[in-house]
Amino acid sequence: MFTLEALQAKHGDSLLLHYGDPADPKLVVIDGGPNKVWIPTLKPRLEAIRDDLTPGETLPIRMLMVSHIADDHINGVLDMTEELIEAHDNHEPLPYEFETLWHNAFDDVVGAHSAEFFSSGMAEVGAASLEEITPSVGGLSGEAAAVVASVRQGRQLRKDAEKLGLAVNMPGGGLIAAIGDAEDTVDLGDGLELQILGPRQKQIDALQKKWDSELERLGLAVVAAGEAGVAEMLDRSAYNLASLVILAKAEGKTMLLTGDARGDHILAAVQDAGLMVDGKFHVNLLKMPHHGSDRNVDTDFFRTITADHYVVSGDGKHGNPEVATFEMIFTARGDDPFTIHMTYPAAEMGHGFPKDDLVQLFELHKNAGKQFEVIVPVPGATSLSVAL
Repeated sequence: MFTLEALQAKHGDSLLLHYGDPADPKLVVIDGGPNKVWIPTLKPRLEAIRDDLTPGETLPIRMLMVSHIADDHINGVLDMTEELIEAHDNHEPLPYEFETLWHNAFDDVVGAHSAEFFSSGMAEVGAASLEEITPSVGGLSGEAAAVVASVRQGRQLRKDAEKLGLAVNMPGGGLIAAIGDAEDTVDLGDGLELQILGPRQKQIDALQKKWDSELERLGLAVVAAGEAGVAEMLDRSAYNLASLVILAKAEGKTMLLTGDARGDHILAAVQDAGLMVDGKFHVNLLKMPHHGSDRNVDTDFFRTITADHYVVSGDGKHGNPEVATFEMIFTARGDDPFTIHMTYPAAEMGHGFPKDDLVQLFELHKNAGKQFEVIVPVPGATSLSVAL
């Protein structure tokens, strides 16, 4: 078994990786989506798996992976750990138990200076979800406060992991980053290997230098007062540069899990890992970067990294998945057959998403004889699964 299940996580990501013997399958949970995903979607799905595999007992989950510090990936995870901690404190049996957590907290990425930054006047922001952030919290603009909130969410997750006794970033225990040797590949057992492609250690080193330089230039007092430029730097560099990029391998198949990483960073990581063959890299499944945003990829990205299955998570918020991104795939792949898997059908996307434009794009290429399929969850379902 080697299956990726993508849940309807609104504008965020929430993925379940099923692998191993179908009679005794194993599970990795990847991200938990934004606010209001845990209760209606992720929790019921985990409960259903538990009822199927270990009814009335604790469900063992091999790994909890949080791709990066962004509300639309981490909020649902915090909702889950809060419930687990409550059960633990009440001496109740845990419904599920994780063996390890993979997650790069902000402090891991930018180094010790960040602790001093966030120890100053930003306590008001707390670990709230972005939907709870209002402009001028703690002297920050809404955008800057949202950045700080997500950083604090990452810190809260580390505290929760400690309370639950979770081993963090094993086997090494430090930053999850590609250093360019055999240690980049971790064997989880039961036939699953995870190869760390990103973030690359040299990128992290460069970011830490940039961050230290920025702190020195502005002064910690200015930063603590809400310097919007630094908050913007966090959003555009530390957030997505540090996104985990993982190549999952099992049964001779591959899944490229990209979080919100930039396309050029993914390409560089694949190149550094020696995975290119004649300038291309083919995977069985590609989890589309950043919910299909056209700001993270270009046509050359899809020419270089090809896939049989493209999985995209987004409900139309922020325009994702972008119609332009799908056009890039069609242009890059030509007459190659492939399948697009979307967590929401175009008709159910909101937030002003151009539904008709996407439907017309698919119809245009179908009429032109392109060999592709579009798959969405069946009516009433809250997820779709891609079995390799």
